[in-house]
Amino acid sequence: MLSQALRTASSSLLRGRSYGTSALATISVTAVSRGSRTDVSAGTHKYSIDEPIRMGGTDSGPNPLAYLLGSLAGCETVTAIRVAKELNVPWEEVTYDVAGDFDPRGFAGVAGVQPHFQKITVNAKVKTTATEAQVQEVARITSTRCPVHSLIHAAKVDFTVNWSKL
Repeated sequence: MLSQALRTASSSLLRGRSYGTSALATISVTAVSRGSRTDVSAGTHKYSIDEPIRMGGTDSGPNPLAYLLGSLAGCETVTAIRVAKELNVPWEEVTYDVAGDFDPRGFAGVAGVQPHFQKITVNAKVKTTATEAQVQEVARITSTRCPVHSLIHAAKVDFTVNWSKL
């Protein structure tokens, strides 16, 4: 039932909109690095990526892996909001707990050890008047459309995402 509603809603959202002739959209940032700190500009937004002092950084911002986990939460959010709107599912707020496990030996150059996350777990709690079934349908569709989710999944990371209603 919800999948049919999604097809109908997606059709009406896309009608009358032009996405151009290219199937690709380009997102870009500029960055300047000094030591371990990288200052990033993304359009009108600026942020810093760094390492903690114990890792040789200045601790002026989260490390790159923390940004990736935050990007996952943010991307899941914007995707879920869009999906919920398409399905007419009320959506107020999502609280995330995102954790990633990696083996730092890969970063240190130990042969045969992957430097990327080995496991990522997302627990998302949704504040909504929707039913649990509606929350799960939004979550299911979100996992197929979220670009960051898709990227992590394609890297064959042990990836668990749990959504539940508050």
